[in-house]
Amino acid sequence: MTFTVGCAAVAALDTTIFDENFDPDEIDLNLTDNRDIEGNDAAFFAACAYANGTVWENISGKSDSAKRLEFWSWWLNVAVPNAWEAMEEDEKIDILLSEAS
Repeated sequence: MTFTVGCAAVAALDTTIFDENFDPDEIDLNLTDNRDIEGNDAAFFAACAYANGTVWENISGKSDSAKRLEFWSWWLNVAVPNAWEAMEEDEKIDILLSEAS
């Protein structure tokens, strides 16, 4: 978990410094996964940390898919809308993960 927390921090810092480049021409719609783990964003690593592992570690029992679902539900239903609202209102926000349920 410590590794994924660190990766989330590095990815967040990278986004802060360089923002996220999105080039739709580089999307390979035939891929079913990301081949380069370093290309994942902070949210991916935060979900891994919260779920105690990556998606592919779910088979080995190391990762908790229910926790991952809880994280992404919170991310989409609480964090993103609050971040969007804060950007519109230009204010600081405090979002608790427990608000997801």
